Amino acid sequence: MITFNALNLNKHTLNELTNIKSTFYRQGFVLIDTSSIEDKDKISPIAAALNLGDAATTYYNKTYFDYKLTTDNMAVIGNLPNRKGQINHEGFESNNAQGLHVDGTIEPLGSIQTSLLYCKQPAKVGGESIVFNLIGAINHLAKKDLSLIQPLFDPNALKRASTYEGINESHTGPILGYHPETKRLIARFAINITCQWQDGFNKVPGLHRTVAQLFDMAKEGSPFTAKFQLQSGTLMVMDNSRICHGRAAYKDCIDNPRTMIRGIYSKLPS
Repeated sequence: MITFNALNLNKHTLNELTNIKSTFYRQGFVLIDTSSIEDKDKISPIAAALNLGDAATTYYNKTYFDYKLTTDNMAVIGNLPNRKGQINHEGFESNNAQGLHVDGTIEPLGSIQTSLLYCKQPAKVGGESIVFNLIGAINHLAKKDLSLIQPLFDPNALKRASTYEGINESHTGPILGYHPETKRLIARFAINITCQWQDGFNKVPGLHRTVAQLFDMAKEGSPFTAKFQLQSGTLMVMDNSRICHGRAAYKDCIDNPRTMIRGIYSKLPS
């Protein structure tokens, strides 16, 4: 089970694949130093080394936010003045804090298993990455009282929906379940404006009590959370079905705005 005890924030190089994979599966994420990768594209060589296959995209992003995708389905995150679409994406084009979430707003549980986030340029001030050991928190609840996690398996538990005017897209599904191929326990969760929690609270007995406890465990300073700054050239590999991630608000430099590149994958590192 994932734990943040003795958290490893060391940056590994690609010739340390064994350590990269073991750290990923132990704590749900791992940091990689990309300085030895000569390609301009830092993500693809790492995805290939981890046997993740081709980068995926989602119907939601492809349909409404294709302007922020590169030709190989990487998403560019940052308020870049030369790249505008009809709808500005709050998470990708603002300096605001972003609540904890898993990637794939309207994707079913387990669709996106791994997320790669490359820091091309950090913010001038702020913008720290925040991670929440969701599966560890759920396991903690199960040990305390197994009945607490039962509502999380209900197919009506969590509705995540687009928050943009004119986009009527959403998905309702369980928070907790088993991946159909790997059979491992996985989760889908968020603490941000995409969540319409009241729907689930009205339909699933006991859900509100459980989610309230997860909210408490996701607060900064909890042993289930961590906060750190990604430096230029660092890439973070995240287990998108077991941990949540978000970011702090930040102040930018006009000449060198905060820029992140993200790739999402349907496979796990192997």
